Amino acid sequence: CYLTLSSELSREYREYERAMTTLLDVMVKPYCRTYLGNAEAELGRRAGPRPFLIMQSNGGVVTAKAAGERPVNMLLSGPAGGVLGAIEAARAAGISDIITLDVGGTSTDVALIEDLTVRLTSESVIESYPVKIPMIDIATVGTGGGSLAWVGPNQSLKVGPRSAGAVPGPIAYGRGGTEPTVTDAATVLNRFPASLVGGELVLDRDSARAA
Repeated sequence: CYLTLSSELSREYREYERAMTTLLDVMVKPYCRTYLGNAEAELGRRAGPRPFLIMQSNGGVVTAKAAGERPVNMLLSGPAGGVLGAIEAARAAGISDIITLDVGGTSTDVALIEDLTVRLTSESVIESYPVKIPMIDIATVGTGGGSLAWVGPNQSLKVGPRSAGAVPGPIAYGRGGTEPTVTDAATVLNRFPASLVGGELVLDRDSARAA
């Protein structure tokens, strides 16, 4: 009886996964078609006929037209691109086994790479919605560079889920931020150079340290 119930629940969940994947795909398809169509037209206007390929969550690429027809496959394309970039950096450095860290504003994506080869999976959760598509196996940690540090009611240190965001951003960016972030902590610990973006963003280490 237990095995029958487990099998039935498993079957129902797989159907739920497929339904949610289809729903997400249908919801974003009109916007993605328009966006990619406009981008391809603008690229052609500026650079002439060029191949316009779009990254997929599994690390592969397809034409912009194909991507617009199945946009759900792009859901984790950004993190996938980060992993592939890290693999090429490791290859150039002569390293075959790495753990990648792709730090964003509110979260950090982590992937385990062995022998310069990605691991693939077909199941993930996006904003609490299960998605069943081929993708690089990436784990997400709920803390990023903009995550705010604060002291909880029991005087314990907390980080996130609130974030300084792009505006005003970390204190060290000198753009009006007043609350300390993970980036500010890294700045104080000298994990960053004196400036970023080719010298365009000079980090305010003193203000970060004061906070």
